[in-house]
Amino acid sequence: MVSGYVDAFLIACPSHEQGIDAFHQYVLDLLRWREIREQRGIMVFASSHAYDVLTATDSYPLWEPLKRSLAALQVEHVQPKDVVDVAHSLLTKAVVIEDQLGLSDFLYDECACTLPWASGSRDQRFDEFGKDLGVAICFNRQRIGDDQSRHLIFTRGCIAGSTLAIQANVEDAEGPSRDEYAWPVTAKGTFGIVVDPATVLVSVDVAEIFSEAIRRQDSGLLVTALVEALRRREREDRPWSINTHFYTSIWALIGAGKASLIRAVIRACVETVVDENMAATHQLRRGHGANEPQKIRDADKAGAWRRDIDHEYHLHYWVTSNGPELAAVVVHVDSSIPD
Repeated sequence: MVSGYVDAFLIACPSHEQGIDAFHQYVLDLLRWREIREQRGIMVFASSHAYDVLTATDSYPLWEPLKRSLAALQVEHVQPKDVVDVAHSLLTKAVVIEDQLGLSDFLYDECACTLPWASGSRDQRFDEFGKDLGVAICFNRQRIGDDQSRHLIFTRGCIAGSTLAIQANVEDAEGPSRDEYAWPVTAKGTFGIVVDPATVLVSVDVAEIFSEAIRRQDSGLLVTALVEALRRREREDRPWSINTHFYTSIWALIGAGKASLIRAVIRACVETVVDENMAATHQLRRGHGANEPQKIRDADKAGAWRRDIDHEYHLHYWVTSNGPELAAVVVHVDSSIPD
C-alpha cells in the first residue's frame, strides 16, 4: 500500500505576487489532494508539527493569506471558506504520523538532506519541516517494513519526479514508543516527490490493495482494487456486480495465496467484466454430461459461467442483464455457484 505524507508547504497559500495561474493551480490541487486522501488503498499521513510551521510563517490560519491573495488578484468565484475547509481536512483527517509512531520531536545531528525544491524558494522553516518529515518517514518505513518507493511526499513547487534524500543520526525522541528503540538510530531514505495528485494512483499496485483487503477481510477495499484495475483498462464504466459469497470465497481460499495467484484472480475478474479471453470460459452445467443444460438462476434467468484462473482455481460468475456478477472463486473439483 502507498503511504503519502502531506508537506506543510502544500497547505500554504501562494502569495499574490506569484500570479493568478499559481493561485488557481493551488486551489485545484487542494481539491484533488482531498480526493486522494479519500481514496482507499492510499494511507495519507500528516505531521502534528505542520500547524507550527504554518503558523510561524503566517501561512495559517488561511483566512488572512487567502483574503490578501483573493483581493490582490481580484478573484471573485472562489470562497475563502471552501479553500480553508479543504486544507483543514488534509491536516485533520489524515493519520498523524507522530501518533502512528508513538514518537515525536526527534533530536538528531549529522543530518545530510537533499531537498527537492530550490534553495531560497520557500521560508527556511519549511526546509526544517521537510527534514523532520523525512526523518519521521524513515521511522515509519522501518515500522511498516516495506520498500521506500511506496512512501511519497505530497507537496508543490518542485519538479515532478524529484526526491528527498536524507540520512541523519537520531540521538533521541519523545513519545510512548521511545523505549522500544536502542538510541542512537540512523534514519536513511530517499522518497519520491509528488506534485500532481493524478500521478499518485499510478504508483498504487492493485495487487497490494487486493492483498490488504484479504488481510483485513475488507470487502470495500477489495472492490476498490478491482475498480482501479478496470480504470487502468479504461473500462471502469461497464456494468458489473459482486455476489456477497464472492468475498467469503476469497477470504477462505486466497487468504494465504501468493502474489502471482492474487494477480491471476484480478486478471480473471477484469477479463470477465470486459468480456475478454473467452477461450478460458465455459458454461456451468446442471450435470456432468456434455449435453447437460446450463445452470440458470430462477430469480433473474442469469446464466452460470466458469473462467479458469489457473489449473487449480476458477472463477464462477453469473451473466445477468446488467452485466457479469462475480459469484465465487472455487477449486478445480467444485462446480457449485451461489445464487
